[in-house]
Amino acid sequence: MTLRPGKFVRNSGTTAQDARFTEKVLWARNADGTIRSGLTGVSGNIIGGRTDRTLTVNAFTAVAERAGQGVYEWVNDGAVQSPALAASPASNSRIDILYTVQQDGGTGGAGDSASTSILGVLTGTAAASPIAPTLTVPGAVELARVTVPAGAANTNAMTIQNTYARTATTGSVVLLRDRAELDAWAAADGQTALTENNSVQWQRIGGTWRSVSPWGGSFDLNSDANGYVTITHTLGAVPSRASGILAYRDGISEGVLSAHDLVLWELGSTYVRFRLRRLDTRAWATGLQPVRVNVTAWV
Repeated sequence: MTLRPGKFVRNSGTTAQDARFTEKVLWARNADGTIRSGLTGVSGNIIGGRTDRTLTVNAFTAVAERAGQGVYEWVNDGAVQSPALAASPASNSRIDILYTVQQDGGTGGAGDSASTSILGVLTGTAAASPIAPTLTVPGAVELARVTVPAGAANTNAMTIQNTYARTATTGSVVLLRDRAELDAWAAADGQTALTENNSVQWQRIGGTWRSVSPWGGSFDLNSDANGYVTITHTLGAVPSRASGILAYRDGISEGVLSAHDLVLWELGSTYVRFRLRRLDTRAWATGLQPVRVNVTAWV
C-alpha cells in the first residue's frame, strides 16, 4: 500500500498513476473497494448493425479500474464504426463480444503497446449452443454481445444484445436493467440503484439489496372461484411485506368493494396473493368477482 500525493499540489511529484488513484473517490464502489466499471449517461441500444461486418457505436463515456493502475476515463463523442467481425461460421453460430478499453503504454504505463482508447472484438467459438467467450482484457468494458449465425453477410443479419454495465458518480443512483443485473452486483453498503424494468429503487444494506421504494400498481382482474386474487410482480424475490386495498373499477365492483375486504394470503417470488372476505359473515368469498386492487410490495 502507498500513501499517494494528491492532484493539483505544487512540487508534490504527482504522477499520472497517482492522479488515477485519486479518481476512485468519484465513482460508485464495489464491496471490495474497487469502482464499478461501466458507462455513464447512456441508455437503450447504443450499438447497432450495419450493411457490412462492422457495428455502429454511438456516444458514451466509459470508466474502468485496472489493478494497480487506478481509474481510467475515456469518451466516444459520436457515432463510430467498430472493427469488422470475423467471417460467419459455416454452420451453427457463435457469440462475439464488442468491448472498449483505454490503453496505457510507454514509460510508466500499464504495459500496453499504445496509449489510445480503442474498440475491440473478442471472437467466440461456433457451436450448436454457443457461449460467450470470457473477456480478460485488463480494464476493458463490455459493450455488446453479437450472435453470429451461419452465413450471415452483415451485422444487420446478426442478433445484437447491448450488454454494457452502467456506473455513476459517488452518492448517485446507478441504473440497472432488472433484478438479475442488480443481484450480479456486489456493491458497497450504502450504494443505491434503480431497476428500470419496474422503477424500484434499492439500497445495499449488510451485503443485501433492500427495496427503498415499493413496487406496485393498480390491477384489474377477477378473483377465482375461492376468492383468491393473484398479482404478478417483478421484484425478483419474495417480498418481505405487501399491502393491498380494493378500489372501484369503473363502477363494476362497487358491490364487491362495499361487501368485502382484502386479506394478504401469500407472498411468492413472482406473485402476491390476496383473498376476498365477506364483511357481514367474515366467510371467504366464493364465485368470480371483478375487482381492482391497488398493491404495494417491498423486498
